[in-house]
Amino acid sequence: MSDQPTSLAGMIDTLNDVEAPAPISMLPQTGGWIVAAVLLAALLIWLALRWHRSYKAEAYRRAGVAALKALPEGDLAGAEILLRRTAIAGFGRARVAGLQGEDWLAFLETTCPGAGFHSEAGRSLAAAPYAPAAAQAPEARALAARWIDQHRREAAG
Repeated sequence: MSDQPTSLAGMIDTLNDVEAPAPISMLPQTGGWIVAAVLLAALLIWLALRWHRSYKAEAYRRAGVAALKALPEGDLAGAEILLRRTAIAGFGRARVAGLQGEDWLAFLETTCPGAGFHSEAGRSLAAAPYAPAAAQAPEARALAARWIDQHRREAAG
């Protein structure tokens, strides 16, 4: 019985060290997870490229909104010219440059349904470069801002 420790300190010395388990690998254990990770990465890259392409394609719209904000409040002629420039940038010169009067208003209404370009404010906006009318300036400017911000390019193409 002499080889048995009698004190607590002696008992502690007889304990065996516990070996730590091997670290758990963070790599997937099956091929399916690797395939899923590759597919997810490809999807994220595709979405990023699509967003970037869309962001670049809509640059004319952001420039139009900024230019409209820079115009003086009562400048309907400038707003109409800016509206045409934005439409040419979005739809092309061949599609937009020749439109006048009712055809121009119909184009604006078709590309932004429900905007109200056939109203008095829309007509005063279309005629602003030729016959300035300040009475409808706030409503006409709001129409131009709405069209620049919300028009759909696919509708008239």
